[in-house]
Amino acid sequence: MERNLEQFDLRSTCVDLLKNIWVILLAVIAAYFGVTGFYQLQYVPEYTSTATLAVTMRGNNGGAYSSLSTTTEMASVFSEVFQSDALRSKIAQEMGVDSIEGEISISLISETNLMVLQVTSNTPRNAYEIILSALNNYDTVSDYLFSNASLDTVSAPNVPYGPSNLMNVSRVRKIGMLAAGAVVAAAIIILSFLRFTVKKKKLASKMLDGRILGCVPYTRKYHTLGELLRRSKKKKGLLITSVTLGIPFIESIKRIATSIERHLRRKNEKVLLVTSTEENEGKSSLAANLALAMAEKGLSVILVDGDLKKPALHKLFHHYHSKSTSVSDCVQKGTALQEALVPVGENLSILYQYEGIANSSAVLSHPGFGEMVQLCKSMADIVILDSTPMDVAADAEILAQYADAAVVAVRQDWAEVGVINDVADAIRQSKVDFVGYVLNAFHQDYPWQTGSSYGYHGYYGQYEHLRKAAEE
Repeated sequence: MERNLEQFDLRSTCVDLLKNIWVILLAVIAAYFGVTGFYQLQYVPEYTSTATLAVTMRGNNGGAYSSLSTTTEMASVFSEVFQSDALRSKIAQEMGVDSIEGEISISLISETNLMVLQVTSNTPRNAYEIILSALNNYDTVSDYLFSNASLDTVSAPNVPYGPSNLMNVSRVRKIGMLAAGAVVAAAIIILSFLRFTVKKKKLASKMLDGRILGCVPYTRKYHTLGELLRRSKKKKGLLITSVTLGIPFIESIKRIATSIERHLRRKNEKVLLVTSTEENEGKSSLAANLALAMAEKGLSVILVDGDLKKPALHKLFHHYHSKSTSVSDCVQKGTALQEALVPVGENLSILYQYEGIANSSAVLSHPGFGEMVQLCKSMADIVILDSTPMDVAADAEILAQYADAAVVAVRQDWAEVGVINDVADAIRQSKVDFVGYVLNAFHQDYPWQTGSSYGYHGYYGQYEHLRKAAEE
C-alpha cells in the first residue's frame, strides 16, 4: 500500500514529537554550542583607527580646492600614496619591523574635500601606531608625485577601544538553534508519516489482511493527577466490571465478544487464542474482557494465561497468591485442574500463571498442556488462551496447536502493518481459524472532535457524566 496524505495522523505525529522532544532539545543545545564554538575558533578580532583629513593647497592657508572634481582626483592620488609599498616600507622602518600587519584604506566623503583614513590591524596598538606613522610619512612619498597639495588633519586618530569586526553572534545563535530544532522536528514528522502502522481506524480495513471485528476506544487508567501520584506498583486493570469505565469502552467489548461468540458457535469451535504482534498491545486486557463479556451472557468460560514468560492476568484481576497453583504446576506437577481454577463470578474461571518461567516453550509443548486444554474444553463452553505476542517468542505458535480460532489485538500506531499481516498468515498456516483483528486503544481520528466518536483525553464524549456519577 503506497503512502499518501490520507495516512497522515495529527495525533500520532504530535505524540512522536512529544516523545522525541528531548532529541529536538539536544539539537537546539548542540546548535548553540556549535555556533559558539565555531565563532570562538574562527573569529579573529580586528581593530580600526580612523582619521579625517582635508585636501588643501599649499600656500593657500588651508583653503579647499575650488573644484570638487580636482579634489576627487587628488583623493585618488592620495589613496595610491597611502596604499603604496613605498609608504608601507617607511612605516615598517619607523616601527622597527620587517613588514606591517595591517590594512590601510582611504575614502572620499562625497561632495567634500574630506577623506577618511582607516588602518585595520590585529591589535589596537598596531592600528594606532601604523596610522600615526602613515600621517607622519605620507608626504615623503607624495612629494615625488606633486608638491602643490597637502593633507590637514581634521579629526586625529585614537587608540581603538574594541574590535571593529564584531559579529552579532547572538542573532546567529538564535537562527542556528531555530534551524536545528526545525530540521529535527521535520525529520521526526517525516519518519512518523513513513512509519507504516495502523494510525486511523478508517484505514484499518485497507491495510490489514483480514476482518476487523471491532474497535476498543482508548481509555486512561488514571484520570486525575492525584490518581497518578497515588498509583500503586500493582497493575491497574481495565475491566468491564469496573464502574468507572465509560460506556463506549464496555459496549465495544460486548459487541466484539458477541461477534466472536457467534463465529465460534457457527463453526462449532470452543478454544479461542488471543494474541498480538508485539508487546503492550493490550491482548491480555482484551482476553480478560472478552471472557467477562461472554460470561455475562451466561456462557461458561475458562480463561487460561498462556503467556508464561510475562503473565499478566493475575495482575489485571489483582489475584496475587504466589502459593496458589498455576498453569506450570498443572502441566509439570500434575496438579488437578479443579484445584488451580479460580472462580470469578458465576460463569468465569481463570487459570493463572503467577511467575514468569524461562522454559515456557517446554511447558507449552508438554503433552500435559494439551490434556489440560482438552479438559478445559469438556468443562466450559468457551476456552480463551491468552498468548505471548507472536513476534516476541515461538510460544504463540505452540499455543496455536491447541486452539480452534484466533484473534489478533492491534494497537493504534504500534506494530508495522507488514508484520501484523505476517502474524495473520502464520495463524492461517497453522490451520487455525483466523477470526480477525480487534483494534485496541484507538483514539478518534481527529483530536478536536468530541461526542460522536471516542475521543482523545478519555474518549468518553457525552458519557463522561455517567462515569463521574458512578464514582460518586
